[in-house]
Parts: sequence; C-alpha cells; structure tokens
Amino acid sequence: AAVGQGTAQALCVVGITGVVEPSDGADSDHLLALPGMQDVAGKRILIFRGEDGREALAETLRQRGARVTYAECYRRGLPESADPAPVLELFRMDGIQAVTAYSSETLDNLLQLLGYVGRDFLLKTPLFVPHPRIAAHAASVGIATVITARPPGQELTASLVEYFAHD
Repeated sequence: AAVGQGTAQALCVVGITGVVEPSDGADSDHLLALPGMQDVAGKRILIFRGEDGREALAETLRQRGARVTYAECYRRGLPESADPAPVLELFRMDGIQAVTAYSSETLDNLLQLLGYVGRDFLLKTPLFVPHPRIAAHAASVGIATVITARPPGQELTASLVEYFAHD
C-alpha cells in the first residue's frame, strides 16, 4: 500500500506490483479508509517513514490488531552549511513568486534558515502545500496565502500553473 501516487509509482518502477493507493487523497486517513486496510488483525505491517514521523497510521493499524514495525529511512533536517544569502537576494529582487513545502518540518526549517529578514518575505509569498494539515501549520506561523494542492494526486505543479495562469 502507498499513501500517494508518487510512492506507488516508485514502487512500480522497482518491480513491486499490486500496489493499492487511495484515489481521493494522499494521506494516512485516506489510506486507512481503503477496504484492504480494515481487516488487518494478526498481520505484520512494515511502515517506511522518516524519523519521528506521524504515529496516526501505526496507531490505527495497531488498534485494528496489526503488528506494526517502522523502517525509518530518511530524516528531515536543517542543512548544516546552507547559505540563505542567494535566496534572500532573490526575495529582495522579487525573484520568488511562490514557495512549496511538502511538510510542516520543511516549512519550519526554511523559516529558521531564512532568519528574521527572510521570514518577512516568506510570510508574504504564496505557499503551496500538499495537505490541509500542512496548510493549517503554515497559517499558524503567519503565512498570508496558503494554497493546498487539489486531490487526488495533490499535484503541486498543477496547482502552481493554475494559480499563475491569470498572469
């Protein structure tokens, strides 16, 4: 099972067939609603995720009787030696018209990396996100314009094109 189209496609590329995915959203809730995710009592389920990822999927599967194990295969983090100066210069020159963030952690890292001056620019720049949960976080930190990409694939590119089509 895959949470979204991108993961499902990546699994197919490496020869994994029969991948199921939600057709109406790309998140844990939509995955858990699939018929195949209902009767999991006694089944062993391995979840590939980032370090310190959300617990909602595993918790629900455990409540349904599954034995869940994690394979933490990536880490979201602030780059240790990133120089924000080129990005800040682009903001100053009005060279950035939109920003994307695929997780709340990514947004938080970007805010920290850009510092006080960059934060002001970022708060005024349209932010495109793949999920309402990330949109709520963005609004809570003060982003003025947050656009949640539309399901089912939550395609940020399509949302960006649609947003800027009027120009």
